[in-house]
Order: sequence, then C-alpha cells, then structure tokens
Amino acid sequence: MTEAVQKQPNQLLQNRLQSYGPEASTYTKKRKRNFNQQRDKYGRLLYVWLGNAKNPKAEMFNQTLVKEDYAQVATFPPNVKYTNNFVKLQKQARNAKKGLWREK
Repeated sequence: MTEAVQKQPNQLLQNRLQSYGPEASTYTKKRKRNFNQQRDKYGRLLYVWLGNAKNPKAEMFNQTLVKEDYAQVATFPPNVKYTNNFVKLQKQARNAKKGLWREK
C-alpha cells in the first residue's frame, strides 16, 4: 500500500473533524449557562460542569461532548482522572454513529 493511500483515512477524519467544529461550537453555546470550570495549576481548562461540581447530579460537559461525539478524547497527565470513562463513551458514540461518525 502506498504512503498516500495509508494517509487517506487520517485525512478523511481530519476533514470530518474540521467540518464538525462549527456544529460543536453551536451545541456548546446553547448549553453554556451555568458553566463552572476547573483549571489546573497552569491555568489550563480541565473540566466544565453544568451546575455545582460537588453535586452528584451535576453534568460534566466534557463527558457530554464526548458522549454525543462533538469532541474526541485527549487527556494529558497528570489530568487523567476521567480517561477510562471518556474512552468508553467515545467508543459507544462511534458504534451508535453519533456526531462525527453519523452518516451524511
């Protein structure tokens, strides 16, 4: 298989990711009320909660974005607390053909 053919699936994914950027942004803006954000010691955004993060019924917006497939999992040590859950939700979204994986 040539190198160009091997790269093609990655390019197709990149094109799909870019095309869903505006859709993911619109989805986020609609839900933006009541955001509570947690940041690491460098000021990087870690987790976004809808409501109080200490409330067990609060929604972690990062998780919602992955579950609806408006975001792809990317975790960076030491901020890996929810990695396993994010990966599981991403697989479920792909299998259900949500967001990036839905048929156009």
